[in-house]
Amino acid sequence: MGFTQTEFLILAIIPKVSAVLSTAGSVWILVEVFTDRKKVTNVYHRLLTAMSIYDILESSWNFASNWALPVGTPNTWYTFGTQATCTAQGFFLQFGVGIPIYNGCLALYYLLIVRYGIRDERMKKWIEPSMHLFAFVVAFGTAIAGVPLDLYNPDDVPMCWIKNNPIGCTETWQSTPENPANCVRGDNSSLYRFAFYLSWVWGSIFSAIVATVLLYLTVRGLEKKTTRYTNPSRSSIRAGWSKNKDTEQPSSNFVSLEQQGTDRSESSEGYTQGSSTSGRQASSLVQSVRATLRKMVSRGEQDRNENPRSRQVFNQAVWYIAAFFLTHIFACIQQVIFFAGGTPPFWMIAIHMFCDPGQGFYNFLVYRRPRYIYIRNKNPELSRFQCLRLALRWSFRGPVDVTTGRDRKVTTINDAVADQEYDSFHDCDDDYQDKFDSEEESPPEEEQAPRNIEPTNSGRFG
Repeated sequence: MGFTQTEFLILAIIPKVSAVLSTAGSVWILVEVFTDRKKVTNVYHRLLTAMSIYDILESSWNFASNWALPVGTPNTWYTFGTQATCTAQGFFLQFGVGIPIYNGCLALYYLLIVRYGIRDERMKKWIEPSMHLFAFVVAFGTAIAGVPLDLYNPDDVPMCWIKNNPIGCTETWQSTPENPANCVRGDNSSLYRFAFYLSWVWGSIFSAIVATVLLYLTVRGLEKKTTRYTNPSRSSIRAGWSKNKDTEQPSSNFVSLEQQGTDRSESSEGYTQGSSTSGRQASSLVQSVRATLRKMVSRGEQDRNENPRSRQVFNQAVWYIAAFFLTHIFACIQQVIFFAGGTPPFWMIAIHMFCDPGQGFYNFLVYRRPRYIYIRNKNPELSRFQCLRLALRWSFRGPVDVTTGRDRKVTTINDAVADQEYDSFHDCDDDYQDKFDSEEESPPEEEQAPRNIEPTNSGRFG
């Protein structure tokens, strides 16, 4: 694919811009994680940290772009490299295949904490190490395999990656007796490009889509369950129970049932033992019904509290997957066009050259998104730009007093509560872990000793 000098320079400059943004975003994430002891011990932040490290390595060589090409490469300009620099660039660009794998792992992580309730402690034992090991083996294994196979050569765009040399030569798998293989380097590179990179990218995209669909179904089911337990009309019909803001009172049906038990126990001085037993049974029945109804109300409140948290986690997962798609969607479309024997338009190649090196920057925006939303919800009078500026300042200078624009020292209980409130909003996955920890610390309801309530003549129930 030949480009004019202007087109070549455009394609050479574009990845330098996005690579700088991506590196800055990834470094920002690393600084935030490593300066917070709590985040360092969290699986979500460690996955994001590993992804950022992979991105920094890849973005550094994306920034080099045409500079790493060997001097004298046909139809290139401003090249200063050798075959060694070309091989190094191709190695680290291929090593970046670990980034889409980590995207799939991140989607799986969100699915595990929301749908299956797996805690951080369990993930740290074997799930998280397996994710890191799998990503490294695939990334390093495919990258190092390309060196002895001579796969790293000047590509169609101003980069060195998996490509045959000279460009357009006949590969062995394509050769015929009339058209024998004639590649000097990178023989069968089109097959290796699919096996070493595209298959993993498409597999990660597929796994991320499946995880997102399952995550959506989980959140949607929780929302429906919340509606079922919190809808006043349905609740009153099913349970015969009316609840106001201050008190919980049984409906007239249960009041009547209670009154029957009371009347039977207080009817006369000569009541029989059978009637006393009947009154005691009625009273026990009412107690059981009341306990069941309270449990239903409590369950509805718990689901209602859990629902916003689930929605926050789901939304954050979707934004990370959107950043993943934005990075690779144009590259995938471009490869499909190549496989079909066509030539992608220049504008598509230019968009691909900008989006592909920029995932670190996209991840940074998604990582900052909860903080921006938190500040905007707390301060609706501020403009979007002001909220964004405060969200960015918070990273290195701590909380900010929005009324003065100055750094706010956490010196009061209210300040500490506000900071803790943000942490709860920002780290949705930490909220889930805290919830599971509290559930483990408190014994199940069935294990608690039952209370023996003896009916008396002076009480409400006889």
